[in-house]
Amino acid sequence: MKGIIMAGGEGTRLRPLTCDCPKPMLRLMGQPLMAHAVRLLARHGIHDIGVTLGYMPEAIQSFFGDGGDFDARLHYYIERMPLGTAGGVKQASALLGETFVVLSGDGLTDLDIAKAAAFHRAKGALATLVLKHADDPLDYGVVDTDPDGRVRSFQEKPDWAEVLTDTVNTGIYLLEPEVLSHIPEGRPCDFGHELFPRLVKAGLPVYGYVTDDYWCDVGDVGAYLAAHADCMEGRVRLPGLEGFRGKAILRPGAAVDRAAVLEGPCLIEAGARVRAGAYVGPYSVVGANCEIGEGASVKRGVLWPGARLIAHAQARGCVLGAGAALGEGAQAYEESVLGTGAAVEARGVLLSGAKLWPGKRVDPGERLDANRVWGCGERGFHAGALPVDSPADAARAAQAVAAALKPREVALGRDDAPLSLALWHAAAAGIMAQDTRVIDAGRCTLPLLRHIRRRMGADVAMLVGADGLIPLNEAGGLLSNPQRRAVTQFNARQDYPRPALDRPLPALDAGCADAAYVADAAALFEVNPAGAPPAVLFSENKRVLELARRALDRAGLNYRVVARETDLMPVRGEIGLLLDATGERCAFSDEHGGLTEAQQQLMTAWTALERGAECLPLSDDATRGIEALAERYHVLTERTGQTREQWADVLSREHPFLYELYTDGLSLALSALSLLTEKGMTLADWRRAMPEVHRRSRAVPIPNREGGRLLHAFAQTQRDARLGGGVRVQDGDGWAWVGAADGPARLRVIAEAATAETADALCDMCVEKLVKLAELN
Repeated sequence: MKGIIMAGGEGTRLRPLTCDCPKPMLRLMGQPLMAHAVRLLARHGIHDIGVTLGYMPEAIQSFFGDGGDFDARLHYYIERMPLGTAGGVKQASALLGETFVVLSGDGLTDLDIAKAAAFHRAKGALATLVLKHADDPLDYGVVDTDPDGRVRSFQEKPDWAEVLTDTVNTGIYLLEPEVLSHIPEGRPCDFGHELFPRLVKAGLPVYGYVTDDYWCDVGDVGAYLAAHADCMEGRVRLPGLEGFRGKAILRPGAAVDRAAVLEGPCLIEAGARVRAGAYVGPYSVVGANCEIGEGASVKRGVLWPGARLIAHAQARGCVLGAGAALGEGAQAYEESVLGTGAAVEARGVLLSGAKLWPGKRVDPGERLDANRVWGCGERGFHAGALPVDSPADAARAAQAVAAALKPREVALGRDDAPLSLALWHAAAAGIMAQDTRVIDAGRCTLPLLRHIRRRMGADVAMLVGADGLIPLNEAGGLLSNPQRRAVTQFNARQDYPRPALDRPLPALDAGCADAAYVADAAALFEVNPAGAPPAVLFSENKRVLELARRALDRAGLNYRVVARETDLMPVRGEIGLLLDATGERCAFSDEHGGLTEAQQQLMTAWTALERGAECLPLSDDATRGIEALAERYHVLTERTGQTREQWADVLSREHPFLYELYTDGLSLALSALSLLTEKGMTLADWRRAMPEVHRRSRAVPIPNREGGRLLHAFAQTQRDARLGGGVRVQDGDGWAWVGAADGPARLRVIAEAATAETADALCDMCVEKLVKLAELN
């Protein structure tokens, strides 16, 4: 006989385990599921095996190779388009010149293939379906046979009123080569749904063989965990799965401290470490190179290679993907799943059935009861966003903001994403549940929302986006660290104060607030527009672009809009205005190109100085050119020695106009254009008038959440290093700053000097030291 293993499935019900791992490669007792199918075939003398592949085929091919390590000869057939179970098998026609058996690579069975084949031949069957009695047949394809075993009918996932029998299709078939001629060429065809019913209808000999051997459709997390328990209880008779009953099995190279407790049956794979005071309970698998920390415990849990339980963490009936981690005192409960590299931070809780997608995390102390697909971490949305994955998340996060900040009114806006309207309603419900009035700000940008908050006198504002909520405090800034911690604690505990009012306060409409915002922005252009340079305008955010066009029209300016950022190429005499997706930043350009990062900072400072700013508080990463510029205006500058977030908070509370220039790209654009027009300056003239700055900037990837340690280690290597919002280093005429970048896995290096060469060398030196320090981790 020949064999076929169908290994093309995605395993969607097993996500997030299958996000980066095809279902046949799921670890079962330390080996891929498909390995057990290959060994079963080889044990019955079936060594020529075709493997049909679809989802992530390279992962399967690279592990199994030609099959020699499994006493088999594997032949791979990759579906370039979905062909269904039967269509995929037809690709292997050249291999299948005799009776062949078809197995699923993502199921587990110890079927006696010889007995099934004897039945098949005795009946003279064209096709034999291996059937199994099921206690609950509703989730399977039910097959009805006559007393002789001949198939009479099929029912696909019937309800109880329709069930004719409890024998279900296991997806294991014995077939004659003639079956292949009944499979259409080049289009999808499924065995159970299409081919077998057609053969039965045609009166061809299709039989059902009912087996008492073990079979498990590993279709979801519950079945996956149950299959491990069945293996350890000895219910599965397969090579490599013998001898577990009641025993703790340690593979060579596993290290278990004498003060640890193992209770069988359990499996500790090679390279795993179980520390003192740790507990590994029955039906647990600790994968290769895993670590169970002091006082940590795992019961009925499955840990894939490299997973970690930090001290006193608890894993209960859950699955940890490769490299996933439970932090100190963290807990994960029944049928919860951590995908590859996901983490539950210290004292966090992943409740029953909740799933973390690869790389996502649960914050310290947070209790997560729903799936986190786009969850925390680097979301690409906004640095001040609270993560949101569902309307339930939005309601809880908004309620936490209202509970922590105790505002009387919240101006609540939303962006243009299709999901944002649903999330807006959920957030409004959460706010109203805290006896707080909602002011409906409608479709918003962040600058527009700040303007509405100020005009309406709301205590707090919040922008609802498709993947996060951005709360603004009473000063219009992002939440301060203490405020954010308070919100996080409320969101994690979900222990909100009970409302005192009998009924929620009705929402108010902000009215035509965008008209007032546009009018105020246009008023910042204070001179005759006839002398203004024509502008070229672009923003990827349609709402930002709409507001900008209305403001420029109201100011009487001449401009044109381009459809793509790559088309933003001003010709001689024009000035380019690129507003970012949030509307908070404006980048300037002319026919010579865009302003550098340092020049962008200088443009904001110059505009503030020309508008009468009496003091310029500077973040530690701000260009030193601003200090030289401020000297010309006899204005003091002050390095705050704080993080950028703390500096912005001070700015929002004590210097509102300066904060507006930093956080409203349209206000900066119209203010700067007005000044350039008043002085008769082109952007090239302005460049020549500014202090010369040679600045270099690079991002440095680092181990996740190791930024604080590396900054401290870097500071120890530098003489006279100054700590504050990062590490500042003075080197002759040059200086460098190293601090946090966007996201937990990067640091940023900025260097400035009298020459470009010196700035390059200083930047490279800092980067090299950080890389070496990271390698020592």
